[in-house]
Amino acid sequence: MDLPQLSVTVLGAGQEVGRSCCVLRYRGKTVVCDAGVHPAHHGIASLPFLDELDWSTVDAILITHFHLDHAAGLTYIMEKTNFREGKGKVYMTSATKAVYKFIMQDFLRMSSTSTEPLFSPLDFSLSFSSIVTVAAHQFIVPCPGVSFTPFHAGHVLGACMYLIDIAGLKVLYTGDYSREDDRHLVQAQVPSIRPDVLIVESTYGVQKHEALRGREQRFVDLVTAVDIQNSPDEIVSLKGSTVPRRLAVEVISFSAHVDGEQNLEFIKQVKAQHIILMHGEAKAMFSLKSKLEQQYAGNEEGIQVHAPHNTENLKLTFRGDRIAKAIGRIAERKVAENATLQGLLLSKDYTFTLLDPRDLAEFTGLSTSVVVQTQRVAISVSLDLVKWHLEGFFGSVVDGIDADHVRTLRVMGTVDVKHTREDELMLEWESSVTTDMIADSTLALILGIESSPASVKLTMSSHSHHTHADEEDEELMQQIRCEHIAAFLESHFGSAEIDLPDDTKDRLDDPAIIVHVDQSSAR
Repeated sequence: MDLPQLSVTVLGAGQEVGRSCCVLRYRGKTVVCDAGVHPAHHGIASLPFLDELDWSTVDAILITHFHLDHAAGLTYIMEKTNFREGKGKVYMTSATKAVYKFIMQDFLRMSSTSTEPLFSPLDFSLSFSSIVTVAAHQFIVPCPGVSFTPFHAGHVLGACMYLIDIAGLKVLYTGDYSREDDRHLVQAQVPSIRPDVLIVESTYGVQKHEALRGREQRFVDLVTAVDIQNSPDEIVSLKGSTVPRRLAVEVISFSAHVDGEQNLEFIKQVKAQHIILMHGEAKAMFSLKSKLEQQYAGNEEGIQVHAPHNTENLKLTFRGDRIAKAIGRIAERKVAENATLQGLLLSKDYTFTLLDPRDLAEFTGLSTSVVVQTQRVAISVSLDLVKWHLEGFFGSVVDGIDADHVRTLRVMGTVDVKHTREDELMLEWESSVTTDMIADSTLALILGIESSPASVKLTMSSHSHHTHADEEDEELMQQIRCEHIAAFLESHFGSAEIDLPDDTKDRLDDPAIIVHVDQSSAR
């Protein structure tokens, strides 16, 4: 059986920084993470590779934060593709939506001077009103089989990473994130649930940043006391004239992205089986990929690292075992490790629940029922002869009277053979896999009684029909056993015949039963 595959297609930010857009497809569900533009390009060229996806099939678009390279392509997707033909929705945090509005208004003003604006202010207004806001740690179910939870990502106000569950498969998409404590933002959180896949930024590769407190102190020192001892008093301009120097230039990075060391530690804590790198120039991305591969070389969990380019389609296969949540009476039991549990296994939206059948109505609103099957059979032999054959095949048969004062033979405690009329038997049983098989065997045996040579010989002899222990004719008993076994095999395989030896020499050998199945024979 082919295992289901997760398809991950990077439509932007694959071995580059800009136009972040990642498509997840699994078990018929499609989730898109981010929809940005590339700051180095203009017009259609700045968008992700949108033609690689039928946007009407998208179930949800999740925007991590308001930066243009993660969100500015959203309006085009919502209003200029066939996204509206589907049932997909767009989600972002409330803070992201509030800032996104002003960012996009500025983007529209700048685009108005372009010869090819991507969309109009009306397009933006229509798309903006359709965006659904969410909060950190809020559990959202956009459609059956898909759910997600936002977690704080640091980086900028309202930024979040998404823990996405598609049919039981868990993906953590970080977007841009920061692991440093800030005066106004919390650092990115590590979800308590271990995902199967981690899609993570790689902006700085393995580069390490100076500690935040050190950068802040340098900044304060520079703006409060300018050191001019080794700087010229005058600067020559491009026109050749001299200009008095009134400033000093220092580069101090306050980038809100994780550095290489922080990223490696975060990836280690997440413990995903597959690590997919995005949002990084090729050199930085592959330096991080190389570091991770060295770190996880020979690991027992089979952790793999991927660095896809734009439009590359990764196919990831996962083992088929899934976790079921025990509830009700089963959850209350004290169960030893590796013990086997029995109950009803319910599947809904690709999640599994194990419960006791007695809890079905309480937890699901469903009720159980019993299917009782009956089968009437015309006979011309006595019930005692029927009982004799049943005992020969099944062993013990209980002979009694039912509530309607009808003589009843109970076979293996499950199938009742009732003598409803002189020339009729009725089989009655509660349907299940096991009892249906017993009923089939009982019916096949009864239908063969009248034509059985053993029955004819037995009814003509003086032997009792009730006790097999007193049977002296071993040859007859052997024939009867063969007929019973043949009837059982025929009820399940369709064709069985008895091969009895004829001459005296062959009588020393055991008789055989030949079963025919799909043009093959077994003796």
